[in-house]
Amino acid sequence: MLEVHLKPADTKSDVEPTWS
Repeated sequence: MLEVHLKPADTKSDVEPTWS
């Protein structure tokens, strides 16, 4: 998994738009 700049609780929801 990539390093997301979001909260651990939001990673499942915003991980894709974050690095896509």
